[in-house]
Amino acid sequence: MSDAVRAAHDLSALVAPPKGAKERVSRMVESLRGSEILRISGEIRALVASGQPVCDLTVGDFSPRHFPIPAALRDGIQAALARGETNYPPAAGLGELREAVRLFYARELGLEYPVSSILITGGSRPGIYGAYRTLVDPGDRVVYPVPSWNNDHYVHLTGGADVAVRCGPDERFLPRPDALRPLLAGARLLSLNSPLNPTGTALSAEALEAICDLVLAENARRSTRGERPLYLLYDQVYWMLCFGGTTH
Repeated sequence: MSDAVRAAHDLSALVAPPKGAKERVSRMVESLRGSEILRISGEIRALVASGQPVCDLTVGDFSPRHFPIPAALRDGIQAALARGETNYPPAAGLGELREAVRLFYARELGLEYPVSSILITGGSRPGIYGAYRTLVDPGDRVVYPVPSWNNDHYVHLTGGADVAVRCGPDERFLPRPDALRPLLAGARLLSLNSPLNPTGTALSAEALEAICDLVLAENARRSTRGERPLYLLYDQVYWMLCFGGTTH
């Protein structure tokens, strides 16, 4: 046997599973559940393809025949393509876009952030998942209300421990500060979304302030003991879609 053949044989022995062993993916993937809303969306698309008249209110990706993108956005995209702007952007996003986001937050929300604190992502999922990955270690407790969007999946992906707070119609499907208070001790992350997906209800300024006070009080207690802080992930992606008497 030549040296090359012997080396290849030795390498295959290292990577091949033992005889009789079950070949599998990671334990996390084996227990992974698919997105419920995407499953429903797939069923809706099948109904539409079969000719059924359907008003699709699942994932918010409405027909461009009824909800076309703004003409200025369409024209800007076409102009950028014509200029050959098709390369990968910087990892943190285009500098001009990050500066525009900074100015937008300052103008609309009165919040001042340096450009270095602004990260552009392809939708909210990479940002939320990145926050989970940055903060949550296996076994860390994550507190979030139910119903909510995909928090259970992010907890599973990061190996965290679910602390789901069930919220009913009497609470407008939103967590009350008193319900959160006993759950924050020892938690690593509190994940909130307002206006809420999927119900559309929004936290009042008073409720949000009370929740933030709970987080501050918990972190003040931890700081005296040298413990890791509790973080608040506040997803407000729908804040510009408030109507009527709903305020953000």
